[in-house]
This record gives sequence, C-alpha cells and structure tokens, in this order.
Amino acid sequence: MNHKINKINRLKGAISEAEFIVQAMKRKFKVSKPFSEDCRYDFIVDSGKNLTKVQVKSCSASTNRGYSRVELRRKRNKVAKYYTKKDIDIFAIHVVEKNIWYLVPVENIPKNGVIHMSDNGKYEVFRNNWRGIKNG
Repeated sequence: MNHKINKINRLKGAISEAEFIVQAMKRKFKVSKPFSEDCRYDFIVDSGKNLTKVQVKSCSASTNRGYSRVELRRKRNKVAKYYTKKDIDIFAIHVVEKNIWYLVPVENIPKNGVIHMSDNGKYEVFRNNWRGIKNG
C-alpha cells in the first residue's frame, strides 16, 4: 500500500513540475532544470534580471475547509532536512485539483517547515505571486 501511495505522490509531483514550467514560460521566464538529482532546488528561473532557485511542491484541495498540510522539507535517509535561503529562494506550491499556485519566499516559511494551506488563509498573499520570481 505504501509503495502505491509513493508512486501516486511522485506522479503528482512530476505533473506539478511540468505545470510549473508551462506557467513560468507563459510569463516569459526562462526555466532550467539541473541534470543532477542532488540539487536542493527543482529549477533555476531566469527573469532577465535575476536567477531564482525554485523548489516545487504540490498539495491537494482535499479538506472541506481548504487545502492540506504541506511539508516544505526534504528527507535524506529518513532524516528531515529543512530548506534555507542558501538552498532555495522560493517555493512554488501547486494546488493540483484547482491548478492554483502559491509562490512563497523561503524566509516566509516557519522553522518546522510545515504550512497549512487554506482558502483566504495566511499564505493567500502569495497566490500567483510570480513577481516574487521577477524580483528574486
């Protein structure tokens, strides 16, 4: 059962990454993906003025009160590692079912690396915040 859930999550993540590329390119950004899997970011986005390190995460609109919990950390050997400003500049959080994007600068993430997405919640100010990439 756990293998099936991981496979679904990986697929959902791949779809969000592909959708991020489409959305960024529609806004005239140049998008690069590192060849190495050991990078802490998924993409480098070139606004023409700045390069921005972007980590894409996805979540579901699964609760009746809004979206779900989003863990903004990575795991290495079952140990949680938190992203820092040194690792990335911005999280691109994709609400898959609604195709909504929240572009949240890493400094706006709590120390525990977990946020709760909800309609009209704390992170609503970052909805479609593509200028966060432009200003790097």
